[in-house]
Amino acid sequence: QYISEVAVNWGSWSIGEATVRLMKLALSDPDISYLHVISGQDWITQNVDDLYQRFENDTKIYMTYEKASEVKKSGEPIIWWQKYYFNYDQINRRTFFGKFYHR
Repeated sequence: QYISEVAVNWGSWSIGEATVRLMKLALSDPDISYLHVISGQDWITQNVDDLYQRFENDTKIYMTYEKASEVKKSGEPIIWWQKYYFNYDQINRRTFFGKFYHR
């Protein structure tokens, strides 16, 4: 199913927001018992029926999370990366200013 409630920008929170909305939509269907969240770089190379069989009786949760306020990247709080470096929801990278700002 395709929905377009969120304008998704590379490297921005909009990716997470769209993912959460899609998960909520999927989980509202009682026939859906689990989800696979993959990105374009994680394209499925296995037959879908084989993939289904692999996870049919697998109850393990493979997704983990950490609070952004407690994680550092290159010595900086990772929340700064979202706030200052990957704020593509606020500044359009395709404008002259956006290209200058993000360089």
